Amino acid sequence: MKSRNHAFLTLAALFLLVVMANIWSAGRTDEFPVEPAFEEKIKGVSWEASDSVALEHLQSLQPISANWIAQTPFGWQRMYDEPELRFDGQRGYWGERDEGLAKTADLARRIGVKTMLKPHL
Repeated sequence: MKSRNHAFLTLAALFLLVVMANIWSAGRTDEFPVEPAFEEKIKGVSWEASDSVALEHLQSLQPISANWIAQTPFGWQRMYDEPELRFDGQRGYWGERDEGLAKTADLARRIGVKTMLKPHL
């Protein structure tokens, strides 16, 4: 009986040692420092334009210090198992079509706002 208790305590101590080593090593970041992908913080919004956009519309982002916008172009599939995509130029909002995406991105660049495309299928 005594040897079973000793074996149990040995295994429990070993298990605890392994758990503690994992916790300790997970908290160490000095060995592999991670550099930020961007120098400045990304403060962005999803941009939706149902009709044409003007520079003053994008300038409304300045009071909230937004420096990025996400634009969402849409593509359609007839069926889930058909790989062909259609980009219908007349469907959807103006800001989701090629003309709207290009115009909005151009205006955003003029005031220092970066753009990200977030395609939706």
